[in-house]
Amino acid sequence: MITFRMYEVQKYLSLTNHIYGAMYLMINDKWFNSLPTDYQNALIIAGREAAITARGMNRIMEANGLEFLREKGMEIITPAPEAVAEMRRLAQPPVIEMLKKQYGAAWVDEILAAVKEAEGKF
Repeated sequence: MITFRMYEVQKYLSLTNHIYGAMYLMINDKWFNSLPTDYQNALIIAGREAAITARGMNRIMEANGLEFLREKGMEIITPAPEAVAEMRRLAQPPVIEMLKKQYGAAWVDEILAAVKEAEGKF
């Protein structure tokens, strides 16, 4: 919302927590494996440091971001848990079906099982 200045064109923000926005650092295996070991290690260390920095920046943005968006005139809405559960009930099945068609049922089922296991721990 802030990075892309969405507050300039969007008046409302609903805090549904329906997306986890992971960022990935990827590299071509063939190219990476062609590098000397010290270069490979430097890239691995830099990637880990970038991940730590990005998580820290996200935490800062989350801590200060909502107030910034309010100051810019956005109306921030937190739906009731029942409303979020209803959105999940309606939206999740077609998305899961699409992912299974696109990536394969085994992969999607494995991820859903891991999510269920993780949710059971919290």
